[in-house]
Amino acid sequence: MRIGIDLDGVVYDLMTPWLRRYNERYEDTLTREDIIDFNFEGVEFRCDVGDFMSFLYDGRIHLEAEPVPMAVEVITEWASEGHTIVFISATKRPAIWAKVARLAVDFPDVPYELHFTSDKAAVEVDVFIDDHVRNVLDYALLGVNPDAVVLLFDQPWNHDDEIYQAYDVNIGRVLGWDTMREALPSGRITRQQRLDYY
Repeated sequence: MRIGIDLDGVVYDLMTPWLRRYNERYEDTLTREDIIDFNFEGVEFRCDVGDFMSFLYDGRIHLEAEPVPMAVEVITEWASEGHTIVFISATKRPAIWAKVARLAVDFPDVPYELHFTSDKAAVEVDVFIDDHVRNVLDYALLGVNPDAVVLLFDQPWNHDDEIYQAYDVNIGRVLGWDTMREALPSGRITRQQRLDYY
């Protein structure tokens, strides 16, 4: 099975160092729970969104991001079971080198494919995991593999379920890597069933 996995927000907790840098510079106290929209709508920053985004394009922030709990262990298990790991990221060019370096450190014995693209739906996988509602919706509706299992990795910024529930698509919400380990690839999640929380 080819398992497609987003990096930021799914494998790596990028939001923690991102907010730490912002809070230090602007003397603010934002937490990840304050980020309730992927595009930061409704967030009251002490700078404009462009300045906030500028932290993201500094590759060092990607080196500071820690793996999401159990991500490395579960992905390593899947690879050892013979599944193909396919990391997919829409990263901008300045941060690519940092992500490549970080993956080499955290997954030294895991063979994987690495795709940097904004069109994630064009990457053929059997399972697609992302924390951005638009990406999972795109894959469910337009993905190159129409039979792929599509999973939304739970984060505070992706709770606007109405966006994808308005379409006739099967998208599951996975609460963390511990529950993902139980559900995949055991076969408990299939494309044919309506998915809720795992």
